[in-house]
Amino acid sequence: MTSNRPFILLACNRLAREQWFAPADVTRLAGFADWEWLPLDVPLAVGGQYSEAVDDPDATAKLKAALVRVDGLVVSNGSPKITAEVMDAGPRLRLVGETNGDRFAARIDVEVAWSRGIRVVDTTNGTSYPVAEWALGMMLIALRNAGAYFRRLIADDVFLSPDLPPTDLGYARGELTGKKVGLIGCGIIGRRLL
Repeated sequence: MTSNRPFILLACNRLAREQWFAPADVTRLAGFADWEWLPLDVPLAVGGQYSEAVDDPDATAKLKAALVRVDGLVVSNGSPKITAEVMDAGPRLRLVGETNGDRFAARIDVEVAWSRGIRVVDTTNGTSYPVAEWALGMMLIALRNAGAYFRRLIADDVFLSPDLPPTDLGYARGELTGKKVGLIGCGIIGRRLL
């Protein structure tokens, strides 16, 4: 008996599996598709501005063997590059998704996928909200000299001791109210920060 449900393969390392696939999400996936996790642990190349998966023939062969019956492939850290050779092994492959962003096609050969009618999706913008929030937090930390304040706190420094010279801890004049903040390069994260 054959199933009309799509078959989805998750190809990633254990950390990505635990970090990006919450139990509720896996339950939701199981509601409309059959799925399987293929544990792979291909490291990222060190150096360069953008990380790419290291060429790993064994992991690529494992992935190719698993793709025979796959309709959708979801990759993340640990997956090898999804090249034309890999896509050749998946005659039913119609979707490739990247959970860790693939801003510069570092893991997926997007042009080859498009030429074969395979849709490619990623989470490039998925981290924009928390990164924008982090940027705002770093602005406030820098403005208020919070790093120095924290170092004194953990060193058990006495702040108001008459024996110490007065120190501006940053909060007296460290306000954003009434100040102008310039953002250089308003990409997705910069626009979220506005």
